[in-house]
Amino acid sequence: MDFRKNLENDISQLNFRNAITKLSNKSLKSKEVSYRKLIIDTAIENNLFFTAAECNRSFGIAYKDKEIKEGIKRGVLENKYTQKELQKIIQLYKEKKDSNFVGDLLLKMKRFNEALVFYQNLNNIPGVRLARCGILEDYFKNLPNFQDKVAELDEIILNKNINSFDKKDKLSALQRALLVKNDPILFEMIMYLGGNLNTFVKGKELVPFYCLYTMKLSKELQSKFLDIFIRFNFNFNNKLFFPMYLKNIPIFKLLIHKKVFDLNIYQDMLDEMLNNLADISNNNLEKRKLILYKNIIKNYKNKKENL
Repeated sequence: MDFRKNLENDISQLNFRNAITKLSNKSLKSKEVSYRKLIIDTAIENNLFFTAAECNRSFGIAYKDKEIKEGIKRGVLENKYTQKELQKIIQLYKEKKDSNFVGDLLLKMKRFNEALVFYQNLNNIPGVRLARCGILEDYFKNLPNFQDKVAELDEIILNKNINSFDKKDKLSALQRALLVKNDPILFEMIMYLGGNLNTFVKGKELVPFYCLYTMKLSKELQSKFLDIFIRFNFNFNNKLFFPMYLKNIPIFKLLIHKKVFDLNIYQDMLDEMLNNLADISNNNLEKRKLILYKNIIKNYKNKKENL
């Protein structure tokens, strides 16, 4: 009798480790289930929900599992757990293979990228949408139709890997937002979700160059997409791209205006190219074009200096 009183005293004083050790006593075999439940009930009453979850795991049961999960979720929202404790909670439910709950916890912890991976692996579309909302909300919270736009992403993100190419149309999600939807908002959303600008559209041109040189967009749309390329640090300032810039004077001027170039690099390249054509008449079409580009840079620099 004294042994049972000691056990009950341990439980009431929240000394669960000692109590669990004492449960192995053979004399308590008939009451073991009752004492296990008492330990978990006491933990719940004292808002020790993670302790209750650990006890459930230790006992190999799922007693009041739903109530425990709700308590843990409240604790996460109220910032009652340390980072170390949060990691232990996540690990416990990962080991239990309770992926939906892990996803829910990650959302509440604002670990949206991890939640997205979990929900994608589960093919949980509502969860995927919630995780995307979490990632994108800070950037698009003032967008009136934000939820509708996030829902629209389902139509263009067809694979778990956001940068993989679909077998049917040979496009990535980012390319689909550009070519199929012509939608800068969807395009930018996909960029924040991990889209890659440095992919070739149908094996031809990098995304920014396909947009600027191949697509027939309005000036307004073209400018919106260009601003996104710049915001996400696409490197226009690459010597290898110069032959592309020679194809279209208005776009070259636009890129100069957007200040994406180190103009000295291209001025030096033009000087070198013109030097190689020194013996050729200035009426030569190629030479005239190079002189024109050199003058564009020169005029822009002069204008800038006179401001």
